[in-house]
Amino acid sequence: AIRHMMYLSMSYDHRIVDGSLGATFLTAVANELENFNSERDY
Repeated sequence: AIRHMMYLSMSYDHRIVDGSLGATFLTAVANELENFNSERDY
């Protein structure tokens, strides 16, 4: 099946946020977008 795709990027100050933490956050955001459920209470 053909799925819709979007590009997701993020920028941050490396003096404040470690690259590993930034990548973990971006992965969590992508996961939430890919598995969105409007019935879920956030």
